[in-house]
Amino acid sequence: MSDTEVVLASFNGEVHIKEQIESIINQSVKDFHIKVNDDKSSDLTEKILQEYRYHIKSMTSIKCGGAKENFSYLLNQSTAKFVLCADQDDIWMEDKVEKLVKWMKFYEGVFGDETPLLIHTDLMLIDDKGSRIAFLLEVSKLESILGRLI
Repeated sequence: MSDTEVVLASFNGEVHIKEQIESIINQSVKDFHIKVNDDKSSDLTEKILQEYRYHIKSMTSIKCGGAKENFSYLLNQSTAKFVLCADQDDIWMEDKVEKLVKWMKFYEGVFGDETPLLIHTDLMLIDDKGSRIAFLLEVSKLESILGRLI
């Protein structure tokens, strides 16, 4: 049983969700489950998600009333030790899950497994053609501002 889940909250995401699901499925590691809740989309999002039903462990269509509520629902349903949140319009680099889980396990070793962790990745903004617009530089290590807050 995997100790890692990717939760994806969707709503009217037909334009980008296929590419996001593909980027999650094509990760360098495969030892994780995908859970999706669609917030009762009025476009083709649910139909597109059905194309990936064999890759998605749990797929629900429960009206939550917004992205925050949708993610809250998914997080409350999760039983995994490590949970990664995926936006429907993202495209993940192929090693994102591998790197995040590696860092979560590292910090779990530093702070203990009873300490809640929040870990993020760098961010590259792209346009609708996939061309890079901007890159948010790495914020890492305990010496960073975020590290000092912990």
